[in-house]
Amino acid sequence: VYDLGNASYCGYDIKEDITLVNDYIKLIHIKDKNEYGENVSLGKGIVDFLKFKDLVSLIDSKTRFTLETTRGLNPLQEQQNNYNFISEILNKN
Repeated sequence: VYDLGNASYCGYDIKEDITLVNDYIKLIHIKDKNEYGENVSLGKGIVDFLKFKDLVSLIDSKTRFTLETTRGLNPLQEQQNNYNFISEILNKN
């Protein structure tokens, strides 16, 4: 399991990490954290999602992704916002 939020918070370079251990990753947690280590809405924290976008083509097609995101005050709206965010990032040319 590779966790974008935890790795970024700990100071790891996600491009370097994923390139190095790509063959062993079976699940990626799509999560964002702020500078205090708290989970935040995708795009509101320290994770470089554009860098992640550049790596997606390297990731094995059998690798699974899960949104491990904050619930917020309106969980359904928060889920939709996070889904829209990551969909937009991954579909940018």
